[in-house]
Amino acid sequence: MDLFLKMKDIEGAYKMLDDLKEIHVNPTTGMYNAIMAECFLEKNIDGVRVLEHMLCSGIKPDSQTFSYLISNSETEEDIVKYYEELKQSGIRATKQIFMALINAYAACGQLEKAKQVILDPLIPVKSLNQIKSVLVSVLASHGQLSEALLIYDEIKQAGHNLEPKDVLSLIEHTRSDGELDTLLLLLKELNDTDYWNDACCRIILYCIWNKNLSSAVDLCKLLKDKFQNDELVMEVLFDKVFSLIEKSESNHLTCLKLLSEIKNKLGLFPSQKCQDSLLGARANAIRPLIHIMLNKAP
Repeated sequence: MDLFLKMKDIEGAYKMLDDLKEIHVNPTTGMYNAIMAECFLEKNIDGVRVLEHMLCSGIKPDSQTFSYLISNSETEEDIVKYYEELKQSGIRATKQIFMALINAYAACGQLEKAKQVILDPLIPVKSLNQIKSVLVSVLASHGQLSEALLIYDEIKQAGHNLEPKDVLSLIEHTRSDGELDTLLLLLKELNDTDYWNDACCRIILYCIWNKNLSSAVDLCKLLKDKFQNDELVMEVLFDKVFSLIEKSESNHLTCLKLLSEIKNKLGLFPSQKCQDSLLGARANAIRPLIHIMLNKAP
Protein backbone atom coordinates (compact mmCIF):
# COMPACT_ATOMS: atom_id res chain seq x y z
CA MET A 1 0.00 0.00 0.00
CA ASP A 2 2.71 2.48 0.99
CA LEU A 3 4.60 1.79 -2.24
CA PHE A 4 1.55 2.50 -4.41
CA LEU A 5 0.86 5.74 -2.53
CA LYS A 6 4.48 6.88 -2.76
CA MET A 7 4.25 6.30 -6.52
CA LYS A 8 0.96 8.28 -6.59
CA ASP A 9 -0.66 5.17 -8.05
CA ILE A 10 -4.13 5.47 -6.53
CA GLU A 11 -5.67 2.95 -8.91
CA GLY A 12 -2.96 0.46 -7.98
CA ALA A 13 -3.82 1.00 -4.30
CA TYR A 14 -7.49 0.31 -5.02
CA LYS A 15 -6.57 -2.85 -6.93
CA MET A 16 -4.48 -4.05 -4.01
CA LEU A 17 -7.50 -3.69 -1.73
CA ASP A 18 -9.61 -5.67 -4.21
CA ASP A 19 -6.92 -8.36 -4.35
CA LEU A 20 -7.03 -8.64 -0.56
CA LYS A 21 -10.73 -9.46 -0.75
CA GLU A 22 -9.96 -12.25 -3.23
CA ILE A 23 -7.83 -13.97 -0.63
CA HIS A 24 -10.45 -13.32 2.09
CA VAL A 25 -8.48 -10.59 3.85
CA ASN A 26 -10.61 -7.59 4.77
CA PRO A 27 -9.15 -4.14 4.08
CA THR A 28 -9.15 -1.82 7.10
CA THR A 29 -10.49 1.69 7.55
CA GLY A 30 -6.91 2.83 8.04
CA MET A 31 -5.98 1.61 4.55
CA TYR A 32 -8.78 3.65 3.00
CA ASN A 33 -7.84 6.65 5.14
CA ALA A 34 -4.29 6.45 3.80
CA ILE A 35 -5.61 6.54 0.22
CA MET A 36 -7.95 9.42 1.08
CA ALA A 37 -5.11 11.44 2.64
CA GLU A 38 -3.01 10.99 -0.50
CA CYS A 39 -5.93 11.96 -2.76
CA PHE A 40 -6.59 15.18 -0.86
CA LEU A 41 -2.86 15.90 -0.78
CA GLU A 42 -2.73 15.73 -4.56
CA LYS A 43 -5.73 18.11 -4.78
CA ASN A 44 -6.55 17.04 -8.35
CA ILE A 45 -7.78 13.62 -7.20
CA ASP A 46 -11.29 13.17 -5.77
CA GLY A 47 -10.90 12.16 -2.14
CA VAL A 48 -14.67 11.79 -1.70
CA ARG A 49 -14.52 8.86 -4.14
CA VAL A 50 -12.55 6.98 -1.46
CA LEU A 51 -15.49 7.29 0.93
CA GLU A 52 -17.83 5.88 -1.73
CA HIS A 53 -15.43 2.99 -2.39
CA MET A 54 -15.14 2.38 1.36
CA LEU A 55 -18.90 2.24 1.91
CA CYS A 56 -19.46 0.00 -1.13
CA SER A 57 -16.92 -2.40 0.37
CA GLY A 58 -18.78 -2.48 3.68
CA ILE A 59 -15.99 -0.67 5.54
CA LYS A 60 -17.14 1.87 8.11
CA PRO A 61 -15.43 5.28 8.25
CA ASP A 62 -13.91 6.45 11.52
CA SER A 63 -13.14 9.80 13.10
CA GLN A 64 -9.98 10.20 10.99
CA THR A 65 -12.02 9.66 7.82
CA PHE A 66 -14.42 12.45 8.73
CA SER A 67 -11.53 14.67 9.80
CA TYR A 68 -10.07 14.40 6.27
CA LEU A 69 -13.48 15.03 4.68
CA ILE A 70 -14.23 18.09 6.82
CA SER A 71 -10.72 19.54 6.41
CA ASN A 72 -11.01 19.36 2.64
CA SER A 73 -14.62 20.55 2.31
CA GLU A 74 -14.99 23.48 -0.07
CA THR A 75 -18.44 24.62 1.04
CA GLU A 76 -20.20 25.24 4.32
CA GLU A 77 -22.86 22.73 3.27
CA ASP A 78 -20.29 19.95 2.95
CA ILE A 79 -18.79 20.78 6.33
CA VAL A 80 -22.19 20.55 8.00
CA LYS A 81 -23.08 17.37 6.07
CA TYR A 82 -19.97 15.46 7.13
CA TYR A 83 -20.20 16.59 10.75
CA GLU A 84 -23.85 15.51 10.90
CA GLU A 85 -22.94 12.14 9.35
CA LEU A 86 -20.25 11.73 11.99
CA LYS A 87 -22.70 12.38 14.82
CA GLN A 88 -25.38 10.13 13.34
CA SER A 89 -22.88 7.29 12.96
CA GLY A 90 -22.23 7.27 16.69
CA ILE A 91 -18.50 7.84 16.18
CA ARG A 92 -16.94 9.85 18.99
CA ALA A 93 -15.75 13.26 17.80
CA THR A 94 -12.06 13.66 18.60
CA LYS A 95 -10.23 16.95 19.03
CA GLN A 96 -9.00 16.61 15.42
CA ILE A 97 -12.63 16.86 14.25
CA PHE A 98 -13.14 20.20 16.00
CA MET A 99 -9.79 21.51 14.77
CA ALA A 100 -10.81 20.48 11.26
CA LEU A 101 -14.14 22.28 11.67
CA ILE A 102 -12.40 25.52 12.69
CA ASN A 103 -9.96 25.42 9.78
CA ALA A 104 -12.63 24.38 7.26
CA TYR A 105 -15.07 27.13 8.24
CA ALA A 106 -12.28 29.70 8.12
CA ALA A 107 -11.18 28.46 4.67
CA CYS A 108 -14.77 28.96 3.48
CA GLY A 109 -14.81 32.51 4.85
CA GLN A 110 -17.14 31.62 7.72
CA LEU A 111 -15.15 32.97 10.66
CA GLU A 112 -18.22 33.40 12.85
CA LYS A 113 -18.98 29.69 12.42
CA ALA A 114 -15.34 28.91 13.23
CA LYS A 115 -15.64 30.85 16.50
CA GLN A 116 -18.79 28.93 17.45
CA VAL A 117 -17.02 25.57 17.21
CA ILE A 118 -15.50 25.98 20.69
CA LEU A 119 -19.03 26.15 22.12
CA ASP A 120 -19.88 22.65 20.89
CA PRO A 121 -20.97 20.52 23.89
CA LEU A 122 -19.36 17.43 22.33
CA ILE A 123 -15.84 18.83 22.74
CA PRO A 124 -13.83 16.69 25.19
CA VAL A 125 -13.11 18.91 28.21
CA LYS A 126 -9.44 17.93 28.28
CA SER A 127 -9.06 19.03 24.64
CA LEU A 128 -10.81 22.41 24.84
CA ASN A 129 -7.68 24.53 25.23
CA GLN A 130 -5.89 22.79 22.37
CA ILE A 131 -8.90 23.47 20.16
CA LYS A 132 -9.00 27.09 21.32
CA SER A 133 -5.31 27.31 20.44
CA VAL A 134 -6.14 26.45 16.82
CA LEU A 135 -8.83 29.14 16.81
CA VAL A 136 -6.29 31.69 18.05
CA SER A 137 -4.04 30.88 15.10
CA VAL A 138 -6.92 31.03 12.60
CA LEU A 139 -8.22 34.36 13.89
CA ALA A 140 -4.72 35.88 13.86
CA SER A 141 -4.09 34.72 10.29
CA HIS A 142 -7.40 36.28 9.21
CA GLY A 143 -6.65 39.68 10.71
CA GLN A 144 -8.78 39.36 13.86
CA LEU A 145 -5.88 39.86 16.24
CA SER A 146 -7.82 41.43 19.10
CA GLU A 147 -10.18 38.46 19.30
CA ALA A 148 -7.26 36.05 18.99
CA LEU A 149 -5.59 37.74 21.96
CA LEU A 150 -8.80 37.53 24.01
CA ILE A 151 -8.96 33.77 23.51
CA TYR A 152 -5.23 33.54 24.25
CA ASP A 153 -5.94 35.28 27.59
CA GLU A 154 -8.71 32.74 28.30
CA ILE A 155 -6.26 29.90 27.71
CA LYS A 156 -3.68 31.50 30.02
CA GLN A 157 -6.27 32.11 32.75
CA ALA A 158 -7.20 28.43 32.57
CA GLY A 159 -3.56 27.60 33.34
CA HIS A 160 -2.63 26.38 29.87
CA ASN A 161 -0.32 27.47 27.05
CA LEU A 162 -0.81 27.81 23.31
CA GLU A 163 0.51 25.07 21.06
CA PRO A 164 3.98 26.11 19.71
CA LYS A 165 2.86 26.42 16.07
CA ASP A 166 -0.09 28.57 17.17
CA VAL A 167 2.22 30.79 19.23
CA LEU A 168 4.32 31.27 16.09
CA SER A 169 1.24 32.13 14.03
CA LEU A 170 0.10 34.72 16.57
CA ILE A 171 3.54 36.33 16.60
CA GLU A 172 3.77 36.27 12.80
CA HIS A 173 0.49 38.11 12.32
CA THR A 174 1.02 40.76 14.99
CA ARG A 175 2.05 43.97 13.21
CA SER A 176 0.53 46.94 15.09
CA ASP A 177 2.69 48.94 17.46
CA GLY A 178 2.28 48.51 21.23
CA GLU A 179 2.16 44.70 21.31
CA LEU A 180 5.84 44.01 22.11
CA ASP A 181 5.20 43.00 25.74
CA THR A 182 2.64 40.42 24.57
CA LEU A 183 5.04 39.07 21.96
CA LEU A 184 7.82 38.71 24.53
CA LEU A 185 5.45 36.78 26.83
CA LEU A 186 4.59 34.50 23.92
CA LEU A 187 8.30 33.95 23.27
CA LYS A 188 8.76 32.76 26.86
CA GLU A 189 6.14 30.05 26.29
CA LEU A 190 8.31 28.32 23.68
CA ASN A 191 10.71 25.62 24.83
CA ASP A 192 11.39 24.00 21.47
CA THR A 193 14.60 25.50 20.06
CA ASP A 194 13.47 25.70 16.44
CA TYR A 195 10.16 27.36 17.31
CA TRP A 196 11.94 29.74 19.70
CA ASN A 197 14.48 30.77 17.07
CA ASP A 198 11.77 31.42 14.47
CA ALA A 199 9.67 33.35 16.97
CA CYS A 200 12.60 35.48 18.13
CA CYS A 201 13.44 36.41 14.54
CA ARG A 202 9.81 37.29 13.82
CA ILE A 203 9.77 39.60 16.84
CA ILE A 204 12.99 41.23 15.60
CA LEU A 205 11.15 41.85 12.31
CA TYR A 206 8.25 43.31 14.31
CA CYS A 207 10.68 45.67 16.07
CA ILE A 208 12.18 46.77 12.74
CA TRP A 209 8.74 47.42 11.23
CA ASN A 210 7.84 49.50 14.29
CA LYS A 211 11.27 51.19 14.45
CA ASN A 212 12.02 49.86 17.94
CA LEU A 213 15.78 49.53 17.49
CA SER A 214 16.81 49.00 21.12
CA SER A 215 14.45 46.03 21.57
CA ALA A 216 15.65 44.52 18.29
CA VAL A 217 19.24 44.70 19.55
CA ASP A 218 18.20 43.08 22.87
CA LEU A 219 16.62 40.21 20.97
CA CYS A 220 19.71 39.79 18.81
CA LYS A 221 21.68 39.49 22.04
CA LEU A 222 19.29 36.75 23.21
CA LEU A 223 20.03 34.87 19.99
CA LYS A 224 23.76 35.39 20.44
CA ASP A 225 23.64 34.09 24.03
CA LYS A 226 21.50 31.12 23.03
CA PHE A 227 23.61 30.00 20.07
CA GLN A 228 27.07 30.73 21.51
CA ASN A 229 28.21 30.84 17.89
CA ASP A 230 28.42 34.23 16.17
CA GLU A 231 28.59 32.87 12.63
CA LEU A 232 25.48 30.76 13.17
CA VAL A 233 23.65 33.74 14.69
CA MET A 234 24.42 35.87 11.63
CA GLU A 235 23.27 33.12 9.27
CA VAL A 236 19.98 32.84 11.15
CA LEU A 237 19.53 36.63 11.20
CA PHE A 238 20.26 36.92 7.50
CA ASP A 239 17.97 34.04 6.50
CA LYS A 240 15.06 34.92 8.78
CA VAL A 241 15.32 38.70 9.20
CA PHE A 242 17.42 40.71 6.77
CA SER A 243 16.47 38.77 3.65
CA LEU A 244 12.78 39.26 4.53
CA ILE A 245 13.27 42.97 5.03
CA GLU A 246 14.59 43.18 1.49
CA LYS A 247 11.63 41.22 0.11
CA SER A 248 9.05 43.24 2.03
CA GLU A 249 10.62 46.59 1.10
CA SER A 250 10.42 47.64 4.74
CA ASN A 251 12.37 50.47 6.32
CA HIS A 252 15.93 49.79 5.11
CA LEU A 253 17.31 52.67 7.12
CA THR A 254 16.16 51.05 10.38
CA CYS A 255 17.64 47.78 9.18
CA LEU A 256 20.92 49.52 8.40
CA LYS A 257 21.00 51.04 11.88
CA LEU A 258 20.31 47.64 13.44
CA LEU A 259 23.18 46.05 11.55
CA SER A 260 25.47 48.82 12.71
CA GLU A 261 24.29 48.42 16.32
CA ILE A 262 24.78 44.65 16.51
CA LYS A 263 28.20 45.03 14.90
CA ASN A 264 29.31 47.68 17.40
CA LYS A 265 27.53 46.47 20.56
CA LEU A 266 27.46 42.72 20.12
CA GLY A 267 30.47 42.15 17.90
CA LEU A 268 28.40 40.28 15.35
CA PHE A 269 29.91 40.13 11.86
CA PRO A 270 28.62 38.14 8.88
CA SER A 271 29.91 34.68 8.03
CA GLN A 272 31.35 34.00 4.58
CA LYS A 273 27.96 32.64 3.53
CA CYS A 274 26.29 35.88 4.59
CA GLN A 275 28.98 37.94 2.87
CA ASP A 276 28.45 36.06 -0.39
CA SER A 277 24.70 36.61 -0.15
CA LEU A 278 25.07 40.28 0.70
CA LEU A 279 27.53 40.88 -2.11
CA GLY A 280 25.11 39.23 -4.48
CA ALA A 281 22.27 41.55 -3.49
CA ARG A 282 21.13 43.85 -6.27
CA ALA A 283 18.68 46.18 -4.59
CA ASN A 284 20.16 49.69 -4.47
CA ALA A 285 18.29 50.35 -1.25
CA ILE A 286 20.45 47.88 0.67
CA ARG A 287 23.84 48.73 -0.84
CA PRO A 288 24.77 50.87 2.22
CA LEU A 289 23.74 47.88 4.38
CA ILE A 290 26.21 45.68 2.51
CA HIS A 291 29.10 48.08 3.04
CA ILE A 292 28.35 48.51 6.73
CA MET A 293 28.16 44.76 7.29
CA LEU A 294 31.37 44.07 5.45
CA ASN A 295 33.08 47.06 7.03
CA LYS A 296 33.95 48.50 3.63
CA ALA A 297 33.72 52.03 2.36
CA PRO A 298 30.78 52.58 -0.05
